[in-house]
Amino acid sequence: MGSEAFYTTAAQVLPTILIALTVEIGLLGRAWRIEARAVFSRLVEQRQGEMISPESPEFRRVLAALTARDRWRLTFAGVGVAFVVGEALSILALGFRWFNAWTFWPVMVCLAAMVVAAALLPFVRHFDDASGPVDSAGE
Repeated sequence: MGSEAFYTTAAQVLPTILIALTVEIGLLGRAWRIEARAVFSRLVEQRQGEMISPESPEFRRVLAALTARDRWRLTFAGVGVAFVVGEALSILALGFRWFNAWTFWPVMVCLAAMVVAAALLPFVRHFDDASGPVDSAGE
């Protein structure tokens, strides 16, 4: 199925895509921190020691941000697993000369998943449902 050139390319491209995803994840984490600081400072200014009701809009906004962050963490975990599986299979295929369908298709699926994630993450990051549109600077 795949040649030595395919597995060599996959072993080089997967870490490159992981670096791009790591940069996007860092920008997204920065946006979460800025959002959390803004919400917390507004709550401190508005409430001045009062208890916050679970029915309040501020509480719901914080809860939505936490839920979105958890969904993103699961997505990043899935991308990490795709990287580890794809990279391990590429290196094993090169080392043991396993150029067959059993290594080709899993590497191809992992490579495709990471390419799609790297292509879509910048667009999805701007429309995170917890905080609304976020600009490139994360503010």
